[in-house]
Amino acid sequence: MQHFAIQTINRLFLEVFITTLRKYQYTHKDFLQRGINSFAYDQYDLPIFAYRYPASTAFGILFHLFFLGRKLKLKLLKQIFSDDYIQELFRINILEKTDSVSVRSTIFLIPFKTYYFACDFILQLIDRSNNRKRSKYESVYPIGLDSITLSEVSIKKQFNSVLDLGCGSGILSIIASGHSRYVTGIDLNPRAINFSQFNALLNNVDNCHFICGDLYIPIKNEKYDFILSNPPYEISIHKSNLFQDGGKYGYKILQKIIEGVSAHLKKGGFCQIITKIPEFTDKTKAQLFKEWVHNDNLHVFYLELYRRSIYQLAYEICSDSFFGTTKKKSCRNYSHRVNKLLHFLDKINLKSMSSGLITITHDSCFKYVEHIFDGKNIQTNELTSKLQEVVYKHFIYFLGFYGLIYLFRSSLINIIKGVFPFSYNFLKKF
Repeated sequence: MQHFAIQTINRLFLEVFITTLRKYQYTHKDFLQRGINSFAYDQYDLPIFAYRYPASTAFGILFHLFFLGRKLKLKLLKQIFSDDYIQELFRINILEKTDSVSVRSTIFLIPFKTYYFACDFILQLIDRSNNRKRSKYESVYPIGLDSITLSEVSIKKQFNSVLDLGCGSGILSIIASGHSRYVTGIDLNPRAINFSQFNALLNNVDNCHFICGDLYIPIKNEKYDFILSNPPYEISIHKSNLFQDGGKYGYKILQKIIEGVSAHLKKGGFCQIITKIPEFTDKTKAQLFKEWVHNDNLHVFYLELYRRSIYQLAYEICSDSFFGTTKKKSCRNYSHRVNKLLHFLDKINLKSMSSGLITITHDSCFKYVEHIFDGKNIQTNELTSKLQEVVYKHFIYFLGFYGLIYLFRSSLINIIKGVFPFSYNFLKKF
């Protein structure tokens, strides 16, 4: 069953909805000013957020409703929305009643730049009693730092056609639509396709088309100028959520994507993937990529952002054991899961997990180049431009005139920042 009846939603109503959110400072800019990072927080932060921003202001009401996923008294919403407007929010399934006097949001609504993206509550579920159970194939994963990073550092030249594999909430498709003629998003999860369609409507985007299916299967032999993906990459001993499950080694989906790149990427096109790649004691990443591309003439550039040891990996994967149970039981569960996972990782000869950005294009023969990014002395607000610069410099020959323009602009900005720092903010507008 679909969450949104897309054909019945009034676009004008959504425009008024967005205007209302902005009016009461439910925006990415205001989140940052309040110290709220929508893409890097955990369950420990939620009660602190709730205390810092109580539902006693218009912003607090929207924040408790759409970010924290808390139920609120209906009368509080009437401080912001009219009765008719609230009824329409019920009708299109943005709001639901929890009892005769209380309501809650059915969607986790994340602001990013000028966009808004609806997805499912995940971390907030501990505070949402009687939440409808969904199968592992249903949940639409909230936007994470990996998707944000890819959306920021991806190649921004004008493309005719873009393919987003495993589109999820549609964030990569919708942002890419700004520099593309048309975008096709594909996901195996029907609920994700429904949310992507809603998010395109919410952001007034008309050149995105979303298809439910398994990677390249729905598009058959079609080729694209640009392929994007943030595939599931978590190592799974047992089956887990579809948006997380990368199989036994973590690269099950990644391998399928790379195996199909040559057949679906146009000459002169690019494929960019943000993911995690295992480091084995008996096989290098270069050997993995060579196996995946077979005999195809592809140029693979891997930009490593950071690396985790198997011990750090075990902590990250198993740390959710501490939620939803007693301290004694949670410590016992955590210890059991960590030991089981570490034994498994040793068995498959895994020594670490690398996170990074893969960029692929056609070339005269197979080439694999790896670069470890050092961001220690780089300020956060300069990280995106530095990552872009590394990729663009490596592919300057393939990017042609566009690459030269980008690097010229980047060099000019660096010169102006050093000589006329007051002019930098002015230059960023262009």
